[in-house]
Amino acid sequence: MVKQNPSIFFTLLFTAFLCACGGQESTEQNKQVSTMKILAGTYTQGKSEGIYQLSFDPGTGALTNEGLAVKTEQPSFLIAPKGRDIVYAVDETDRFNEEPGGGVSAFRWDESKRQLTLVNSQNTGGAHPCYLSLSEDGRFLSVANYTGGNFAVFGLSANGELIKDPQLRQHEGSGPNANRQEAPHAHCSTWRPDGKYLYVVDLGIDEVVAYPFGQSNGTLGDRATAIKVAAGSGPRLLTFHPTQKLAFLVNELSCTVLSMSYETDSPVFSPIQEESTLPAGFSGENTCAHIQLSPDGRFLYVSNRGHDSIAAYAVSPDGKLERVEIEPTLGQHPRFFTITPDGRYLLVANRDSDSVVVFRIDQVSGQLEPTGIQAEVFSPVCLQLVD
Repeated sequence: MVKQNPSIFFTLLFTAFLCACGGQESTEQNKQVSTMKILAGTYTQGKSEGIYQLSFDPGTGALTNEGLAVKTEQPSFLIAPKGRDIVYAVDETDRFNEEPGGGVSAFRWDESKRQLTLVNSQNTGGAHPCYLSLSEDGRFLSVANYTGGNFAVFGLSANGELIKDPQLRQHEGSGPNANRQEAPHAHCSTWRPDGKYLYVVDLGIDEVVAYPFGQSNGTLGDRATAIKVAAGSGPRLLTFHPTQKLAFLVNELSCTVLSMSYETDSPVFSPIQEESTLPAGFSGENTCAHIQLSPDGRFLYVSNRGHDSIAAYAVSPDGKLERVEIEPTLGQHPRFFTITPDGRYLLVANRDSDSVVVFRIDQVSGQLEPTGIQAEVFSPVCLQLVD
C-alpha cells in the first residue's frame, strides 16, 4: 500500500466533523438496507458463460455468487437503468448475427428477478463494442465500438427495445503508439449531465470528441474537439462530478488522471490538473482501466492493471486532486470496480484471478480497507448494481 502524506487529513477536518455528526444516523440507515443485487459482465472465452448475478449485504460486506443470470457472448460491459426491469449488454465481438461488427442486447428480468431473458438485439455498426450509456430521459442508448473506431446511438421503444438503424459516426486518425493507436478506438461514449452533449473518448487519436445532442429528437450535431490530450496518452474513460461542472478523464496508456472544468454553453473542457496513478519509481508494465467518483464527489478512484491497484484521490471543490493512497486490489488485472450508492464499499473485478473483492471506504479519508471478503466469478470485467 502506498500512502499519501498525512497533511491531506487536515484538509478533511470539516468532512470528519460532518461524518461524526451523521455517523449514528448512517449506521441506522445501513442496517435497514436490504441485500443488493449486482450483475457481473464477463469475457466468455474460458469458463464463463455470460452475465452472473451476485448478492451483496451492505450490513456485513458479505458477497455471494448466485449463478448465471443469462447465457450470452462476451458481455464485457452492461448497464441496468434505475427503476426499470431491463438490462443492456454489449457483445464484444467482430461478428454478430452473421454480419461484421459487434452487438448490443436488451434483456428483461423474469417475475422472480433471478433470470434475464432476451428482448432483442442489434448490430452496433462496428467491431468490439465496449461501453454503453443511457440518455437522461432513457430514450437513447449510445455504444462505443473500440476496434470499429466509431459509435452508435440507438433509439429505444417505450418498453426498452432497441430500435434498428442507429445513428453512426466514424472517427479518423491515429496516434504515436503503433501497437495501440494505429487507428481510432472509441472507448467510451457518455452524455454530459445536462444532456446537451454526447462525449466520445477515443484512445487511438488522443482526443475527447463532443457532439451536440438534440434532446427532443436525439439528433447528433457536428463534432467538436472537447480536449486533445498529450500524444500517446490513450484516453479511455470519462466521468462527471455529481454537483460541480467538473469532469475527470483517465488516460490508459500514460497512466494518468486529468481533472477538467466546463461551461454550460460550451463543449470544451479546460484542464485543471493531471496526476500519475502509479507510485514514484514504478517501472513495470501498466495500463489504467476504470475511473469512478464516490457518490458525493469527494473522492476519485482509478484502477491500474499491471501494478494491480486502485489509486485514490481527494477532490476539492475547484477540481484539484490530492492523492490519498494506492491500494493493492488483491487480484490480477482490475479492469472494473463499482462503488455502492451509500459510498461505503468499493468492489473490484479482478479479471485474471477470477475474483470480485470487497473493500470498505473510510468516510473521512477515502482510503480503502480490505474486508477479507471476495467471491469467485470467471473473468469478471464489469459490475453494475441493480436498482
